[in-house]
Amino acid sequence: MPAPGLGRGACAGGAAINVAVDVGVDVLGGRKVTLGGVVRSAATGCVLGVVGLGAEELLESVASVFVRTPYGLALQSMSPEALRARAAVRAGALMYRGGRLGRSAAAEGQFWALESPLSPGYAQHYGLPPQNATFDFVEVGVLRPGARFITRAAPGIGTNPGGGIEAVVDAGSVILKAFTMP
Repeated sequence: MPAPGLGRGACAGGAAINVAVDVGVDVLGGRKVTLGGVVRSAATGCVLGVVGLGAEELLESVASVFVRTPYGLALQSMSPEALRARAAVRAGALMYRGGRLGRSAAAEGQFWALESPLSPGYAQHYGLPPQNATFDFVEVGVLRPGARFITRAAPGIGTNPGGGIEAVVDAGSVILKAFTMP
């Protein structure tokens, strides 16, 4: 049973985090911030703070709002799908990457999916550019204990729309479990 008042604190914390992340993403993406969007973000964050996250995960989420990448900051999404993926990654879910020999990062890579790169539609789902859509190798790994990471919808690139939930980690934060050359 949570301590009295914890629900209100988790609601306020969830609302604050969700609004900050959503507004930050909108501003960085050049999109207009509306009052309706802020209210929706706050309401979603409140529900997630009370029902889905709880106080411990909410505090952890505050500490893990972003990961630096060569392309800029990757921000934690507060969508239910991203939060479910976050819990799965933290619990040891397998993560996947596909790559090209001599061209792609390997274990030090920062962008990992929760589905195999050999799955149909993977390139579209994860916004891969066409030149990176065929793979010489596939890696499978798990997050290193205590490593920082975020989960979000993968951004689209070119004709591939993205939208699949990816984990973005600090370089070197994954323990490889398998490396195959399909």
